[in-house]
Amino acid sequence: MRSNKAILIAYLCYIALGSFDGLLGVVWPEMSSKLGVPLEALGVLAIVALVGFVLVSFNTGPLIRIRGLHTFLLISIVLRTIGFASFALFPSWSTVIIAIFISALGAGGIDAGLNIFIARRGTARQINWLHACFGIGATLGPFLAAGVQAIGGSWEWNFGLIAVFMAGLSVLIWFTSSLWQVDPPTDSKQTAESNQHAKLMQSLRLPVIWISTTLFFFYVGTELSAGQWSFTLFSLGRGIPELAAKFWVGIYWGIFTVGRILFGLIADKVRITRVVRAALITSSAGAVLLAWNPAGLGIAGLVLMGFAQAPIYPSLIATTVARVGAEHAQNAIGFQGAAGGVGGTTMTSLIGLLAVSFGFEMIAVSVVILSLFTYLMFEILLVITRKPEVGAVG
Repeated sequence: MRSNKAILIAYLCYIALGSFDGLLGVVWPEMSSKLGVPLEALGVLAIVALVGFVLVSFNTGPLIRIRGLHTFLLISIVLRTIGFASFALFPSWSTVIIAIFISALGAGGIDAGLNIFIARRGTARQINWLHACFGIGATLGPFLAAGVQAIGGSWEWNFGLIAVFMAGLSVLIWFTSSLWQVDPPTDSKQTAESNQHAKLMQSLRLPVIWISTTLFFFYVGTELSAGQWSFTLFSLGRGIPELAAKFWVGIYWGIFTVGRILFGLIADKVRITRVVRAALITSSAGAVLLAWNPAGLGIAGLVLMGFAQAPIYPSLIATTVARVGAEHAQNAIGFQGAAGGVGGTTMTSLIGLLAVSFGFEMIAVSVVILSLFTYLMFEILLVITRKPEVGAVG
C-alpha cells in the first residue's frame, strides 16, 4: 500500500513533467512574438534548459546518496514550481531564460529520481505507465493551450496553471517522506550487496553505458523534435489552420500515451527487445510518411510515430538493470536521462535553425534522419550486450 501511494504520486509528477513538453511547441509562436524574439530563439531556451537538466540528471546518483531520494525529489519539484511561476508572473525574455534554467534543474531531478525509484522498486508495467503519464501531460499541453486561447487568455496563463499543480505536488512529497526509499529492505547479505552503488567513474568505464546513453540521445531527440516542431511544420509550413495543427499535435501525444498504457498491460509478458525493434522500425516508417506527405498524409505519419514510440523509452529504462548490473543502474539511469536531455534540447535547437535557414520541410527531413540513427544505435547496443532477447525486468 505504501509503495502504491508513492507510485501514484510519481504518476502525477510525470503528468506535470510532460505538460511542458507538450505545451511549449504550440505556444512558442505567440511567446516569441510577444517577447520580441525570433522563432529560432527557441534554440537559446533549449541550450539553457540543457545545462540545467544535465547538471542535475548526470549527478543524480551522488546527489541521492548524499541527500536521500525524498529530499532530492522535494527540491526538484519546488524548483520546477518556481520556474513555471516565473514564466507566468514575469513575462520578459530575460526572466524566461532564468525561469527555464530553474525549471530544467527541477526536471532533471524529477525525471532521473522517479526512473531510479521505479526501476529499483517497481515493474516494467509501472515504468511504462509512469511514462504514459508523461504522455498524458504532453497530450494535455496542446489542449490546455487551445482552451486558454479559446477564452482569450495569453500564453502566461498556461504556465501559471501548471505552477499551481506543481505546488500541490510539492506538498504531497513533503508529507510522504517515508515512502521514498530507493532500495528494497536488505533481508540478506546478497540483497545488501545488490544495493551497493558504483561511483560515477566506475560506471563511465563501461562501453555499454556509452552506447546506451547515445541511444537515449537520438531517441529523445526524435520524440521531442516531432512533438515540438510539428505544429510549426503544419501551421507555417503546410498552411494548416492553427487550431487544427494544435489538435493534431495533441493527437500525437495522445496516441503516444494510449500506446504506453496498452503496452503496460503486457510489458511483463513479452520479449522487450523484439518490441523495441519493431517500434523503432515503425516509427521510422511514420517519419518517412511525415516527410513525404502524399495527399496530405503527413499527419498520419506523425500519428503513427506517436503510437510506435510509446514503449521505447520505458522499455529501455526497465532493462537498464539487466543491461549494466544493479550496482551501475542508478548512475546509468541518470546518464541516460542526461543524454536524453542533451538529445532533446540540442536537436530541437538545431532543427529550428535548419527550418529558418532552409524551409520548414527540413523539420520532417530531420526527424527521418534522427529516427534512422536511433534504430542504428539500438542494433549496436544489442551487439555490445550480446543479449539478443533481454526480457522485462521487475
